[in-house]
Amino acid sequence: MRLMELGSDAPNQAGKAKLKYSSDVQTPERKGKTIVIPSDPSVEIFPLQEDYSQFLLSCNLDVWFGGTDENPFLVRMSGSVLNELFRLGISGFYDLLVPSLMKNLKKTFGGEFVRQGDIFAYPLSYSWEEIKSSKTICCGAGFTLQTTGSKGIHVFGTRHMFSGEYIDQLKLFGTTLPTVAEGMIAAPDHKDIKLAKKPHVLAQTNGLHHPQAAD
Repeated sequence: MRLMELGSDAPNQAGKAKLKYSSDVQTPERKGKTIVIPSDPSVEIFPLQEDYSQFLLSCNLDVWFGGTDENPFLVRMSGSVLNELFRLGISGFYDLLVPSLMKNLKKTFGGEFVRQGDIFAYPLSYSWEEIKSSKTICCGAGFTLQTTGSKGIHVFGTRHMFSGEYIDQLKLFGTTLPTVAEGMIAAPDHKDIKLAKKPHVLAQTNGLHHPQAAD
């Protein structure tokens, strides 16, 4: 619904996030726990939760996803996600965000993935040694694990930092996985997640306009 139609009923809270409307900004932006939205009558807001704790914004033909996950967040999405919201509904929109790789792994092997913001991790049922020694799992190809060191590395170039052992472009059962890792992932505004005991396949949320700049 357009802000001009909401008038004084425009939401001012989105979970832990405070919503502020300002003529001083041209695009939405997050400042700590405050999400600043242009006070432009053409801006449209679409609640994904009844209390607006998560929402989509349409602003100057751009689409933004914001509100509260563990803490306030705001991220620009590809323009097509708004059409998908209208086509699939809210539950379909959330399902669209889950990487296809995560869905396929869960469907094939069962189990559950874990998530830290826009980063998903699925635990494999095999140890590094089992993967390396099995001609079936790893197609007979050996590999060398890399270690991040204490400083860690950025996951997919994002602000999520991984520390531990990993390998990129690992081929398992004939499928090339972008990154498989075992260790710890830390990120601002999120709890650390421990990828322990088994290697985990990593993937990033679908539909992001600029994946490396995701909030």
